[in-house]
Amino acid sequence: MSSNRILIIIMIIIIVLFGVIILLSLNREQAAPIPPTAEFSPVPTIWLTQFVTQIVATAPSPTPTQIPTSTQFPTATLAWDPFSAPLYYPLPNCAASRLYKGDMAFVGSLAGDPRISLSDQVFADPGIRNLVMGEYLHLTSNPVCEQNTLIWEVRAVSDDTVGFVKEGDGETYWLFPASPAIATPKRLKP
Repeated sequence: MSSNRILIIIMIIIIVLFGVIILLSLNREQAAPIPPTAEFSPVPTIWLTQFVTQIVATAPSPTPTQIPTSTQFPTATLAWDPFSAPLYYPLPNCAASRLYKGDMAFVGSLAGDPRISLSDQVFADPGIRNLVMGEYLHLTSNPVCEQNTLIWEVRAVSDDTVGFVKEGDGETYWLFPASPAIATPKRLKP
């Protein structure tokens, strides 16, 4: 064997030994420090450590009772595809829409926490309340456009809350057309 190979092997052994020494010293530093005692005692202190060796499954908690609500929402039909409604541009330089004044719409996305706002300035208005997924809204006026987002005046079917809601901005849509089978409730005030 040449002297260069022997030298390389010796260097590798030294590097490995150095690594082992460093790892041992790191593990020693991570050990729990011995707390200082108020006075010296020749009696050694014994530290007990407990490890969890078994996890016992408990009985599942009972399911909470559903609280009945005063408003019964209509059930959505599986035969209706909200994307089958054609897109159009109700306002120039604004997002496309599938909704028209007088339509029933439902909340199909909660991305960005959409709210019912007091004014059509929905980006500045803190809002009256959050929308609920699947909630039905009656569109009561033509849309306005703010920051490329269509905004409709609506009346919530669940509680008659009147306010303004974002339909969509061209990328994200919160409102979708409800099935034609979902009629506008008679109890909505004009």
